[in-house]
Amino acid sequence: MTVQSSEHVGLSWDDATLRERLARLLLIRSDMDSGGAPTARTEEVLRAGVGAVHGPPLLERDGPAGPSVARSFNAELRRISSEHLGIPVLIGANAERGLSYTTRTGGTDVPFAAALGLADPSLSESVGRTVGAEFAATGYDWVFQPVIDVRTAVHDPVIGVRAFGADPDTVAEHGVAFVRGLQSAGVLATAKHFPGHGDAEVDSHLGLPVITRSRADHENIHLEPFRRVIDAGVASIMTAHLLLPELQIDEIATFSREICTDLLRGELGFDGLLVTDSLRMAAVAERTGYAQAYISSLHAGCDVMNIRCWPDEVDPLLDELERRYRAGEIHETALHTAFTRVVNATQREMGEPGPLPSEATGTYVDSRLPQLLERHDPAGKLPLRLDRSSVIGVLVDSPRDTDAPPLSLLSTIEAVAGCGVRRIGVEEIEQVDAILAVSYGQAGPTPTEIEYVEHAAAASRPAASLIAGPPAARPSEMLPTIMVPTIDVFGMASRATLAPAVEALVQVTSRS
Repeated sequence: MTVQSSEHVGLSWDDATLRERLARLLLIRSDMDSGGAPTARTEEVLRAGVGAVHGPPLLERDGPAGPSVARSFNAELRRISSEHLGIPVLIGANAERGLSYTTRTGGTDVPFAAALGLADPSLSESVGRTVGAEFAATGYDWVFQPVIDVRTAVHDPVIGVRAFGADPDTVAEHGVAFVRGLQSAGVLATAKHFPGHGDAEVDSHLGLPVITRSRADHENIHLEPFRRVIDAGVASIMTAHLLLPELQIDEIATFSREICTDLLRGELGFDGLLVTDSLRMAAVAERTGYAQAYISSLHAGCDVMNIRCWPDEVDPLLDELERRYRAGEIHETALHTAFTRVVNATQREMGEPGPLPSEATGTYVDSRLPQLLERHDPAGKLPLRLDRSSVIGVLVDSPRDTDAPPLSLLSTIEAVAGCGVRRIGVEEIEQVDAILAVSYGQAGPTPTEIEYVEHAAAASRPAASLIAGPPAARPSEMLPTIMVPTIDVFGMASRATLAPAVEALVQVTSRS
């Protein structure tokens, strides 16, 4: 990765208006029209100098999706932004289970970190290399992975399967390996969530975690993976929205200069790009407006303020930031430092992109993945033996704010099992030929999921359970069970680990 010369950065700063300098530090959503092109408002904010965007909103908008749509869209974003001062926009995305986590379809579905953490770190490097190559080929240059939180809170409701594990050395080894693989493709990796979110028992999307963490645990557990990925050259780090009162830090970590500058820059020696977690999350948004969140993050030492707003929200925000700059509320030194880092991050050699990933979502295959399954079947009832005319009824809760099953769960079960599959309620149990009760509560099975297991166990049909959340969950004593981390808190199912689990749960044969 190369760094732009200070002379070029200086010229860019000198040529930019105040509004463009402020805009360069924003990370916002992009928007697309029905034909798959950037909307007029998206073009306007790019020309206004916005420095970073989440790539095309293929999960939020109906219409075209997949790698070819994303690559065309991203190329247009880069072309529009480069016309102003010659500085391309940074285009980022989440990659929790691969490219399709962002593009809806296409690329290679890979295991979640919790599954990778059960294997050798070489698997994490290989997966990171696959993810990096596919994102680079699709026009992204910034990936918001890996999660290197050490998940020490059993009741953690959100990090869940996205963490490599509960041991700092394991997390560090896998985090370094994933970063190495990801950045080998030329994309920027992002270690998150600094200074560690793994002991939180509140989801910062929904509220503010207040963590009781000793100084020893802080130093020896939660900071260790960050030390290691910094030494390995990670390009960017994302902050966490949480409070650490036991460490005498009375400000949200994202807004804390002690955390973002004194600790991260000073003590740990990080000189890369520091991006906030979404400033729309309830942990922040319920306490302050977006302009103040931008200012507080900037003064703490952050470079990119992840407002994650739509393009039509940008102008009012920039109006407010300009007003507050002129009122003396924004420090020019902080603005210049962050501006320089953002511009420098765009100046690197990515090489020629590889071939466009497949438009159909493929599955990462490795002989080690079936070995990660944990089986609890003392009576030897697995796999459930069915024929092709059978219908498996799946008892599964919806992810929050939806009434749908976890994404790709049913289709993967059907494709792997080779028989009919449908989601059922407990009142429909006797209408199907076999039952699969699925649990993916990130803090262990939820009351609803436990109820599903009880109903399945009491039915006259063959039944089994799949515990698809983090490894700390206890198996059911009532049903034969397969355990493997494969569904996250947002209801995204990884086919890479779900497919081997289904093979262990069900065997379908033709009628004799």
